[in-house]
Amino acid sequence: MNWHIKRLEDSKIVDEIREGRFKRYKLHRDSKQVAAMLKNFYPSVWDKWSNRLAEMFLSMSGEAAEKRGEGS
Repeated sequence: MNWHIKRLEDSKIVDEIREGRFKRYKLHRDSKQVAAMLKNFYPSVWDKWSNRLAEMFLSMSGEAAEKRGEGS
């Protein structure tokens, strides 16, 4: 993992932010630009990630409805 993160930092894709003993990483570039590059150059990865994101939101909305007593 460290090897990959180091390459992303060296390529100016992500920036490391130290917070105490933790490290956070932030996109150095515009997130819309990164998303467009993924869609154009890796469409199968984009499709897989977008499907997973949609499934996650649907799952979360179903759980929220169950908590409110609106479940099926």
